Amino acid sequence: RAGLAGGSPVRLVLNLRDWTVHAINTVPITVAAASVEWKAYSLDGVVLANGKIPIPEERIGGNTVVHLEGSLPWAADESELFVPNPHGVQDIILYRLVLSYTQRGGLGTPGTAENTYYLTDPSIAGDDHAQSCFALLGAMREEAQRVYLESRCQMSSSGIECTLQNAPNNSVAVMVKLALVKSLPESPSEEGDHRILPTLLSDNYLTMLPGETSQVHLPMESIELVEQSTQWSCSPDGFIEILGSTDDVNLVLSVDGWNVEESRVQISCVKSSTKVTSLDAPPAIIIVSS
Repeated sequence: RAGLAGGSPVRLVLNLRDWTVHAINTVPITVAAASVEWKAYSLDGVVLANGKIPIPEERIGGNTVVHLEGSLPWAADESELFVPNPHGVQDIILYRLVLSYTQRGGLGTPGTAENTYYLTDPSIAGDDHAQSCFALLGAMREEAQRVYLESRCQMSSSGIECTLQNAPNNSVAVMVKLALVKSLPESPSEEGDHRILPTLLSDNYLTMLPGETSQVHLPMESIELVEQSTQWSCSPDGFIEILGSTDDVNLVLSVDGWNVEESRVQISCVKSSTKVTSLDAPPAIIIVSS
């Protein structure tokens, strides 16, 4: 499972025993929704199957769990595009569930709930002592080419805005992990990096399909929690520097993941003359402290 709807008040949860789907409304407002749409992908990003699971009465009551009728199929049995892996281990299929809804009783605010699962053939789930169900992920990490993500970050009035993109010809990027670090400019590796903890992010540990783009926001509050007296300045080449230490260091975003090529992204400045000691920011959604 890759997160619970990114902070959405409506969440989708898969029952791993029978592959039925449950929609959870965590707010006291009824939402209107017709169905849950799902797609099944190979780890190369090929769509193997898709479908819809209807929602009874096309609504979800406030503070309610709705058990949807019907269950997800094992897509390998339904798709001519499915190709068994060459490693002799259980195949893994990526399922993405999406629910579009509108809040009733208010302004009709639209929203989207999404969740992602890595699943193996349920017909052999009982043979869990023969091998790890997710051994294919390990084989992919060791033998497959690493996925490189195009990433860029910029300081804004409310914090740091980052965009990550997985190229269309890549495989699925599994569990993309983001971290904010202080990095020595001359350091050729991570040896000079110091992670800033805790860090607040709008999303993390992402699953990114080929051709998919993700936006992540890091509010300034996430840095001020541990850097109360730090001053920020724009370097001559247009990137954020942290002042006040023996050696000036850069503020960078570390991008890593299960099968993702490790990289560090420098954070560009809003203006070349910017020097910041404090910025107001809205509250973040997720706290990452590990």
